[in-house]
Amino acid sequence: MAITVKISPRSHELLGELARETGSPMTEVLDAALESYRRQRLLDQANAAYEALATDSEAWDSYRKEVDSLMPLPPTGWKNSKPDPCLRPPLQSRPLHQQRPSEPNLR
Repeated sequence: MAITVKISPRSHELLGELARETGSPMTEVLDAALESYRRQRLLDQANAAYEALATDSEAWDSYRKEVDSLMPLPPTGWKNSKPDPCLRPPLQSRPLHQQRPSEPNLR
């Protein structure tokens, strides 16, 4: 079922341009644009929550401990086994999930 929505002349012009460029109907272009906008908002909200978590030292430490408890450990007891560097990060840098958003990536 089609629903009519008023948009600005500029938005209609952009919608038409994108439809011509992609060879898609305007409705599909609009659907894709809205889905992209919805996803971007979700990421923005997640980033804001992550930033808020990073500013609370106690909450951040709790989060790091919880994430560390979920990370797999290398197998033990295997003859000549060496820890898989992919399973545990090197000690000189924190994994990305442990870095505060403002902390540089040391890798």
